[in-house]
Amino acid sequence: MSRENLPATRLADARDSLTVSMPTTSGQPGSDLDGGFSPYRLIHQYLRGRYAVAIICGLVLAVLMATLGWMSTKPLYRSEALIRISFDIPRVIEGEQEYRSLDVFMAFMASQQAMIKTHRILSVALQDPLWQENGYNPDTIPIDGFARDLTVKYEGGEHLKVIYDSNDPVFAATAVQSIVAAYVEMYNSMDKKTTNEKTAALASRQETLVKQLEDMDKQLRAEAEKYGSSSIDQFYETAVTHLTRVESSLIDVRIALALTDGRGEGVAALSPQQIARFDPTMNRYQAEREQLEMELQQLRLRGYGENHKQVIQAKRMLDLTESRIKEYVREFAATNAGGQQSMVPSMPVPPGQAAGPSLFGKSRDELQAYEANLLELNKTVREQVATLGAQKLKMEAMRAERAKLKEELSMVTQQIATMQLESGISGRLSVMSNGETPLLPFRDRRMHLAGAGGLVGLFLPAAAIIGYGVITRRYRYSMDASEDLAGEIPLLGILPQLPARLTDPESAADAAQCLHQIRVMLQVNNQGHDSTAYLMTSSCPGEGKTSLCAALALSFAAAGAKTLVMDADLIGQRLTRGYRMEDRPGFREAMQHGAKAAAYYSSGVPRLSIMPAGVSDGRDACAVSSKAIRKLLAALKEEFDVILVDSGPILGSLEALVVAQHVDGVVLTISREQQKPLVDRAIRQLRAVNAHIAGMVFNKAESADFKRSVGASSLRSIPRNPESSALVKAGVTSTSGFGSLVDSVQTYMPVAEVQ
Repeated sequence: MSRENLPATRLADARDSLTVSMPTTSGQPGSDLDGGFSPYRLIHQYLRGRYAVAIICGLVLAVLMATLGWMSTKPLYRSEALIRISFDIPRVIEGEQEYRSLDVFMAFMASQQAMIKTHRILSVALQDPLWQENGYNPDTIPIDGFARDLTVKYEGGEHLKVIYDSNDPVFAATAVQSIVAAYVEMYNSMDKKTTNEKTAALASRQETLVKQLEDMDKQLRAEAEKYGSSSIDQFYETAVTHLTRVESSLIDVRIALALTDGRGEGVAALSPQQIARFDPTMNRYQAEREQLEMELQQLRLRGYGENHKQVIQAKRMLDLTESRIKEYVREFAATNAGGQQSMVPSMPVPPGQAAGPSLFGKSRDELQAYEANLLELNKTVREQVATLGAQKLKMEAMRAERAKLKEELSMVTQQIATMQLESGISGRLSVMSNGETPLLPFRDRRMHLAGAGGLVGLFLPAAAIIGYGVITRRYRYSMDASEDLAGEIPLLGILPQLPARLTDPESAADAAQCLHQIRVMLQVNNQGHDSTAYLMTSSCPGEGKTSLCAALALSFAAAGAKTLVMDADLIGQRLTRGYRMEDRPGFREAMQHGAKAAAYYSSGVPRLSIMPAGVSDGRDACAVSSKAIRKLLAALKEEFDVILVDSGPILGSLEALVVAQHVDGVVLTISREQQKPLVDRAIRQLRAVNAHIAGMVFNKAESADFKRSVGASSLRSIPRNPESSALVKAGVTSTSGFGSLVDSVQTYMPVAEVQ
């Protein structure tokens, strides 16, 4: 079968045209030729074409959100009062201070801090006439909310801070002033009450002490009347002296009786102490013994044990002294056994009496009678001493109790006088500042909230657009597809969205030129092949693959290539219906009976033939086999230069995957607003069957995207056919059955090529 090949000069012209009018990707904002991730590219991809909407909506929403942020809150005003409670109040009379330690004072201040926020103080504060004077109704103020905005601080020292925060500066000042006034009134009332209670208690104690002192004076006077004097010390001392003399005389008489014993037993019966009364030597021995006993006792009190050398030495000295005393007593008794009269002492004279007779020459009976008198006198005097001593102790105790009562009375009287004097001067509490009306806000968040609201409003539309783009993941621009699939599938061309009724000759001519460009790209990429077969498919129905197939067929035929268009979509049969060949045998029959049964028909365009889907009800798609497709394509390549196969979408067609394995290239059509996941799935399925993807065509591009992405200078330089332009301007309704794209190509084809 004869073949018509493209002249070399025509291919060279196609290469020159390619360098000028091919889709551009470099230099576009957000392009990432290295394939790396770029946040800017991602953001630009979702905002591309929507910048104006995002900016306008952002500005409007920023103003709205800033206004709402400004109005959502009010400035906060703070009024403060400073109350000083002195550690001690000024004293009229020096005395003991009320607070004995700083800890007690700090505990008191903490209690005052808590008391200011009590329900009692706040209730009194809300009854202050100052509220009505400033235009507020205190009955409408909830006490819980009133307490919530109140702060009382104590940071040590003598000062309490009363702080109130409110959006109304006058309200804050009124609140602080009324609270301070209520607290001062409460404090002074409690202080006055405490003072009155203390004064009353002191006065009662003073009256009791005066009465006790009067009773004590009466008792002392009654006791003094018994002796005719207020003091009995002289009587007591005289009685004690008399008792001492009587006891001394009694001892002397007993010694005399012992010495007058005719048998000498009296001297032997004298004790060392009795001998010491009239014998100087014994008196010295007795003094030494007492000294040694005292030293031994002191050593024991110091903790020295019985085996200590000093204790042992002291005991030896004491024993030696005791031995000397006993030896002297024996010698004294032996020496004075016959001469007792020389040793009889003289009779002491009782107090208040003349000197008595000497005891020398007295008989034993006289001495015994004298001893009996002294014993009776000793008993009487001893009773007098005991009586006077008890009375003396009683009166001393009464005087001590009286002195104690008098001292306490003096202190109570002084305290009463001090409290009376101090009640007339300023107390411990003083108000240093009383809550002035604030002129400037303490905290104003309106600017911050307005700024935050403005920023949120400014970027919210853009964020919403980006979020919607991330969720939907659609191809809105040709640049989205070229960037997303860069390095995987080349972009063959871009086709604009054309209306159903063509009225713009320039748009129609541009669409036709882009279609021819796609054809040139396919021819350049497949040099060296005598015949080439392409599968026209898409990921989903409605993306324009059939129109692209029909239009490319016209372009290849116009370029001089013998072209066959095959409808392998046994279910949709869109190409067959477009050429109105529903009842003619074709692809189905070739699948059933082999390549020899393949039938194709002339389209009316030179070098362009059509193989319809054949007579099929859609269930024949299951009968399409890989072997039959391979044989059919091999046979057809003997007849045609270019074979364009139209099939169903990859994700919904059985025959498309079978055909894709045996064609020289697959042209994937991607329409605007197509979902990226579906395109990715379609590509993965093509890769799974080892199909060669020749490239992709972005279809239904918006006018701005089309003009921006395609080298417009080369399109404007295309000479316009006046007759075609006039036809388009008159409004051409599609007659091809494939839409405006095929009509544009057919309209701008040379007249000789259209029959």
